[in-house]
Amino acid sequence: MKNNVERVREARGMSQSDLAKAAGVSRQSIHALERGAHEPRLSLAYRVADALGATLEAVFPAPQKAPAKKSAAKSAAKPAGKKVVKKATKKAVRR
Repeated sequence: MKNNVERVREARGMSQSDLAKAAGVSRQSIHALERGAHEPRLSLAYRVADALGATLEAVFPAPQKAPAKKSAAKSAAKPAGKKVVKKATKKAVRR
């Protein structure tokens, strides 16, 4: 999860220890948040945002959804358009 913990913390002139103390967690927890190695529970996210004097959305922005890509297997299984199929009587029939 991408977040702005480090950017907002540095803008406020706080150290990781200062933020950890204000949020009631260890400095290692703040470090893990900043690296993206830990996704906080909602309660921790609120405490960190409050300790930074920022909104939850400013510190932990909502993830952006990437547009879904079609898999190669699905696109290969679908015909590109109408195909002409020869029947036993050799007449062209459109599907």
